[in-house]
Amino acid sequence: MPCYPAAVAGESFANADGSSRQAEIARCQVGEAVTLEREPDNPHDENCVQVFSARGVQIGNLAREAAWIAQRLDLDQDVETRIARILGDRGRLGVVLQVKTDDGPWEPLEDDGAGAQPVADRNFVVWIIVALAALAIATALF
Repeated sequence: MPCYPAAVAGESFANADGSSRQAEIARCQVGEAVTLEREPDNPHDENCVQVFSARGVQIGNLAREAAWIAQRLDLDQDVETRIARILGDRGRLGVVLQVKTDDGPWEPLEDDGAGAQPVADRNFVVWIIVALAALAIATALF
């Protein structure tokens, strides 16, 4: 399968120029192409890959689980990337990318996105699950 999901991390931070990554993600659309740029001198992650919107504004970095993409970029191998999903609401947006590694067509992602969610959105999902469980218990008791 030449298409893979990849989570974006750090989407809640501001960029060095003060621009808001969250505001830029709100401008993005599913299917929009994004640009990946290596940042090998990043003091926190030697495999850091920055993610830029179609307008050239950074929306975050690839999550550490996607270090294989950094290796492909270092070897000048083809990597096409687009936005597969925009997650969340109320000012806490996350992004899941679709990464294509060959010349074939874009394929639908088999992953439902649950395993590729940014950490902030995982916390939101856990909160929703807890709230639904509490509602089910309360309904059963009354």
